Amino acid sequence: MFSGPREKGQGVLVMELQLLPPSKKTQNRVYTFAVNNRKYVLKVYRGFDRFARRGREKLLIEHWKHKGFKVPEICDMEIESAAEPYLVTKFIDGPSLRTYLSGAQPGEQLEMLSRLFEQMSNRHHIAIETNDERLVQYDANSRNIICAQDGFYFVDFEAFNRKHLSVEESASIEAATLCRWIAGDIGVKFLEEVVRIMARAYQRDIGLLKLIVARTTARPFQFYHRWKNARHKKKNPAAATKYDVADTLARVITCVR
Repeated sequence: MFSGPREKGQGVLVMELQLLPPSKKTQNRVYTFAVNNRKYVLKVYRGFDRFARRGREKLLIEHWKHKGFKVPEICDMEIESAAEPYLVTKFIDGPSLRTYLSGAQPGEQLEMLSRLFEQMSNRHHIAIETNDERLVQYDANSRNIICAQDGFYFVDFEAFNRKHLSVEESASIEAATLCRWIAGDIGVKFLEEVVRIMARAYQRDIGLLKLIVARTTARPFQFYHRWKNARHKKKNPAAATKYDVADTLARVITCVR
């Protein structure tokens, strides 16, 4: 039991926090709680760089919201007894993309992905046109996208551009990485359909699509990289690799010109 939340002029409430099991290895702790029948999320940051990660996440959430993209709404609440630093946001009602894809029919999956990539391509187009690296999700995966009634909400903004890549390079990595996650969620046999959906969505930014291919297939020492890729596929046949995405995209890219 934690005391809180407390806002100006409000007394202290006692509430019960429900710990959400982590979907990946992390030092953080994420809880849900309810006040007056409204549900919230409390994220407690842990680790040596916890204050920096909290500050970065708050900054990016506010930036995405200012630019018109869907993110959780930050709530100015004081949670007494909670470890610092933390961030409170409104709970987004809906499954993660990964959960949705695992239970939907193939036709529903592909229709949902078409809408998702259209939304992503609009964001990436603005990011590239305005050279705005803050509009890239640097931890792209299907667990960090919530499928709500009014659209797709992106969550988890702690990661940042560690290699100081260009905005177009970073956006291409986000798109390609998400393709790999989606193929892992619904099956590698659907990879080509997923890639075609992505390619159609990114028609006006054909350079981004070409960059996805070039960053993988134009690297030196291709024999070595493809040998590593083949070894990885042998160990993990259900996983989609960088070469799976790049080779498939190279085959379909002419169809979107």
